[in-house]
Amino acid sequence: SRVEGRGWAVAQNAKAGLMNETILLVSELNRFSTASMGLMEGIVDRISRAATNAAFDTLAVDIGRLLGDRLEETLENPPTGVIFAVGPSAHATVTEPIRRLRTAGIPVVAYGSSLIPEACDRVISDHQAGARKLVDLLARRGRRRILRVWSRVPNQPTRPYWLDQRDAGYEAGCREAGLDVVPTLEFAQPVIDGMNAVDGFEAKVRLMVGYLYDHFHSDDRPDAIMVNSDGVAFAVAKALQKHPEINAYWD
Repeated sequence: SRVEGRGWAVAQNAKAGLMNETILLVSELNRFSTASMGLMEGIVDRISRAATNAAFDTLAVDIGRLLGDRLEETLENPPTGVIFAVGPSAHATVTEPIRRLRTAGIPVVAYGSSLIPEACDRVISDHQAGARKLVDLLARRGRRRILRVWSRVPNQPTRPYWLDQRDAGYEAGCREAGLDVVPTLEFAQPVIDGMNAVDGFEAKVRLMVGYLYDHFHSDDRPDAIMVNSDGVAFAVAKALQKHPEINAYWD
């Protein structure tokens, strides 16, 4: 403010300062695998654009910088809100920062493909509704036997929650459309460390040919396949091309 005879006086006030119009965007882009980097970069970019459209600035911070003294600094000079866009490996790390931020009255929203282990507003995919809609779409196209091909990370202690949700949506969709529930083809992804991209993909395809063989050499062949990721979709499509009988049958 202007003080008569003294010019402008500037006082530090966190609540009226820059951070009061800034959303803190906490991510771990430098820790994501190459396979998921593009996805998370897109999510972070969209969050930043949405904040700009709402007349807020964004400050991107790596999760490692929000621990210890950095967290105390954030609490002393709070932003207008904090968004966490982190992968499952960081969920245990963000539990304490989320709790401290929420206790201080700072709005917190978490985005992630898995559940953040702390009560806060979250943006996650509705896997059950999505699977149900996929079954409805395939049924309207005349498909009657839909095979689920689910892959998961090796040595996971528990089955991912989103696979359970997709199963529930699939089964609900089948009941509504009058379709049989086809048993799931579920397997652990092969460990291909040390292989280049081409050889690694070829190994996945060869493995997929073996997994699909029995399903396409039975009286109850599937006429549609649902997969749990785009990476699996590419391997399945290539496997169908490699096997003559499957490829000839596949529409």
